[in-house]
Amino acid sequence: MSNGYETPSYETIRIDHPKLRKFAPLISPKAKPIKVKMSDKLRPEGCCYWNVAEEIEAHGGVPIYGWQIMYWPKRFIEAMHHAIWKMPDGTLVDVTAKYESDPVKSHTVFIPDDRITISLEKPCFVQSKHFPFKDEPAITELISAYRNKNIAERAMAELSYKYGYRNQGQKATAKGVSFNPSSIQFPLDFQREIAPIHATFQNAMNQLGTAIRRVKALDAANTRGGA
Repeated sequence: MSNGYETPSYETIRIDHPKLRKFAPLISPKAKPIKVKMSDKLRPEGCCYWNVAEEIEAHGGVPIYGWQIMYWPKRFIEAMHHAIWKMPDGTLVDVTAKYESDPVKSHTVFIPDDRITISLEKPCFVQSKHFPFKDEPAITELISAYRNKNIAERAMAELSYKYGYRNQGQKATAKGVSFNPSSIQFPLDFQREIAPIHATFQNAMNQLGTAIRRVKALDAANTRGGA
């Protein structure tokens, strides 16, 4: 979820926010946003599908897939594909940690949507949906960089899957145990094929970090100006 260089200033959006009412039908036409309480024992950020699988293995229940709704105040909404846990008694719980920048610790805002099939063995890089509040070059740059990063991540994951990777790292993280990537013996062909994709990914990461810093600078300038 984080770009490795800058953390976006994301927060959980109010469920009655007028921008959410406007954009929610574009995210999932048949579903409405709901509040989902956060677990008292959160599992690692960025591993929601596997985190939920761990809860199901330990306690039963089923996964509910959909979109976690975050926003950068005054800038844009982001709908990130997400999984929450439906406990055996029907209670919905989000078991995955959120961005540290998010001041809302009690719940997440979630839109159920089962149209995307998730496999815990295969690449799971679902493109987020972004909805800018207005036309701003810095926001356009940020969204473009994010999409380029996602494309490169997906390409690396698909190549890794081709050569035998089955999300062992994500599974280990969700379990709270360490994983040594060198335990998978990738052939030289893999190293040769992934090098240019990784370079593209690093470039997108740099662009994303730059874009996030630009938007933060805009926020700081508005604060100084009393906006």
